[in-house]
Amino acid sequence: MAQQETPAKRLGRLAQKPTAAKTTQLKFRLSNYLHDEIEEAAGRNGWGVSEEIRRRLEGAFFQELQAGDDETYRLIEAIKGVARNIEPAFGRWHENRFAFEVLRVAVNVLLDFYRPPGDAIRPSDNEISDLYLGETGTPDTAGRMLAGGAAVAANIPMPKAARVSSAQVGETK
Repeated sequence: MAQQETPAKRLGRLAQKPTAAKTTQLKFRLSNYLHDEIEEAAGRNGWGVSEEIRRRLEGAFFQELQAGDDETYRLIEAIKGVARNIEPAFGRWHENRFAFEVLRVAVNVLLDFYRPPGDAIRPSDNEISDLYLGETGTPDTAGRMLAGGAAVAANIPMPKAARVSSAQVGETK
């Protein structure tokens, strides 16, 4: 079975082409609504419509690259879709407890679609895994550490109860 090219490899390959630094003029049709949206965004950002379109297209490819692989990108897009669809029926997920629980269940269901078969077996002889897990760590321990780091990087305020001291990192419940 042939392996699919990852977004990072695809971008690297395309960036190496001799024509990568050149620009190309395109013609395409947009609805009036979308054109107006792009014009307004360009005005807010202080550049022209072409620059707004170029930056937004680059941003879309960058998001795909940041996801790491196509499956992760699809999962992130599905989670975004669920979050958007919760508000009209249940309110904002981060302001309404019922809406929050709907999102939590939906995300868990999406993750279950990808659950690999078999038992969760800790990687052996992996220094990075050892950093997250210590001697007795579990997937829960590693997941909480990764979530905490991601929350800090995304500037998500963590409630006091969620903060973990370095002494608690290797502990399990």
